[in-house]
Amino acid sequence: MRYDIRGIGGRCLALVIASGLWISAPLCGQETPFTSSNLPIVVIETGGTTIPDEPKVPVRLGIIRGTADRNFLTDPFTDYDGNVGIELRGNSSQVYDQKQYLFETQDPQGEGVDVPLMEFPKEEDWILYAPFVDKSLMRNALVYETARQLGRYASRTRFCELVIDGDYKGVYVFLEQIKRDKNRVNISKLEAETDSGDELTGGYIIAIDHSGKDTDLGFPGAFDSLGYYVYWHIFPKSKDITWPQRWYIEDFIEAFETAIQAPDFADPQGGYRAYLDVASFVDYILINEWANNVDGFVASLYLHKDRDSKGGKLVAGPVWDFNIAFGNADYSDGTSTTGWRSHYGRVPFWWRRLLADSSFVSELASRWTELRASTLSSASLEHRIDSLVTLLDEAQSRHFNRWQLLGTYVWPNGYVGETWAEEIDYLKSWMRDRMRWMDEHIASISWPPDSIISSVSETIPGMDYAISVWPFPAGSEVTLALHFPAAMNGIVIVRDVLGREVRRCVVEAPDARVQHVGMQLHGLPNGMYHAAMHVGDVVVASTRILIRR
Repeated sequence: MRYDIRGIGGRCLALVIASGLWISAPLCGQETPFTSSNLPIVVIETGGTTIPDEPKVPVRLGIIRGTADRNFLTDPFTDYDGNVGIELRGNSSQVYDQKQYLFETQDPQGEGVDVPLMEFPKEEDWILYAPFVDKSLMRNALVYETARQLGRYASRTRFCELVIDGDYKGVYVFLEQIKRDKNRVNISKLEAETDSGDELTGGYIIAIDHSGKDTDLGFPGAFDSLGYYVYWHIFPKSKDITWPQRWYIEDFIEAFETAIQAPDFADPQGGYRAYLDVASFVDYILINEWANNVDGFVASLYLHKDRDSKGGKLVAGPVWDFNIAFGNADYSDGTSTTGWRSHYGRVPFWWRRLLADSSFVSELASRWTELRASTLSSASLEHRIDSLVTLLDEAQSRHFNRWQLLGTYVWPNGYVGETWAEEIDYLKSWMRDRMRWMDEHIASISWPPDSIISSVSETIPGMDYAISVWPFPAGSEVTLALHFPAAMNGIVIVRDVLGREVRRCVVEAPDARVQHVGMQLHGLPNGMYHAAMHVGDVVVASTRILIRR
């Protein structure tokens, strides 16, 4: 089947936020003729099947990527033509009109099969990332390429245009999913029967994120009774990991956290350096600080560990998810080109402990100076961006005709340009200002060396008010963790996407400790909600609640 593609007519609605409240606004509906592209073309034929959040459903997928400079919808499928199982991807991003997809290449019997797509090493799990909220279209691709130039693995990317059942869906980024193999996160494979010896010590991939990547059974930080961060099992998956393997990696993380919170945490032999691949944490911090990534130290945070015989230390990365970085978030100082993201209150405490070690800060400063003369030089970055502009110039016009985003606020845009060129100029100028500030202030990233944290539930340095929720996504109930700087009362108000109050609770804080409050969500439909913590008439902290049953 081939199409003369035109975008769906009429008016589509996407959820956006203005002045802290979610509202609906028309964002799509222009006819978009599409017959060819300088980018690869991905075609999905569902046969009338709706693609759900989960589970994966069978569809046909084809990729047109010829050797010439032009790909036509009438061309044969080249990279792939066959079965895949596909589902929607993401949490809060699912409210956007342009959906993201996770798919698995499959054999005729519906079993996963490794295939080399887009000239990437073979695998079975792939991502079609929708840059809906990132109107430059390139933030993720830019960072992942930069990380690879630093010598760190990051997902390979390929821009493409997507068609589903004759509907042109715009520009997408074809991504590798974070996986363990020799061409991606290159660590040892744990077998199901492994329960002792050197083989038990690796390899593991874990992540700190808003919710589990698999099914259940993440584990909290050893000193975190706030519920601020949970480690999730990525490899082996939660459903596959055995109890000896689970106990081993959880004990290793507890030993690391115990060492880094101790008074002698900076000791080269018995401190945190016995557990961490320090150079990887240096690069991870610099990449996320360079981008002022609001999620960089609290979510989409991957860590991995190989066997002790192969180094055995915890490695930071791969880096992931920069769509609301580089000034593209209007909350938590996301547009600011000054200040340190790693200093913010809700990050796991051990980031600050690293910055309390003068030797570690010295390594950060030296590495930053080195990178500014090479991979992160202004000239190198401008060239990288300009190359992507040349690549995307044709397709972006169709994309923004299909999705009427330019000149329109989409949560959480920190800047709204009237044209794509203005979005690119903002990205460039923001980046220049950020790097100039970092050049002048890199030494100020240090944290007071006397900030020993005996219990994260007692206090978190630099944090006055805070609110977090657990679990995310939530089902029929949620637990609110609220931090007050002193004894006082507060109110938590939950509003729906239209700003209507749906829940309210009064919180009495007899002291500065964290208060945990349960809230029932029965009767509320699935979707995104906004929880605001009020003291008097002032909103002092806020977060999101995603209900998904």
